Amino acid sequence: AYKQLGMVAYFAAAKNHYGLYIMPRVLQAFQNRLGAYKLSKATIQFPWNTPLPRELVTEIIRYAVRLNQDQKALKDTAKRRKP
Repeated sequence: AYKQLGMVAYFAAAKNHYGLYIMPRVLQAFQNRLGAYKLSKATIQFPWNTPLPRELVTEIIRYAVRLNQDQKALKDTAKRRKP
């Protein structure tokens, strides 16, 4: 698992694929680029017999980190505004 200001992603291996487990809103943002892979609510399944799309996975992880950073910034701003 990878964490940065909250959970970013999990990886797991299965018999015929390995999975990338991410937040559903991250998956939604990349859904139009993931048509070649089996998807669930928060999982992308990459078959063992195909090369890992490294650039795409990197983009997905970076996007998840940015979402965590943005969420933390919003929380910090809200805390400062409270009387």
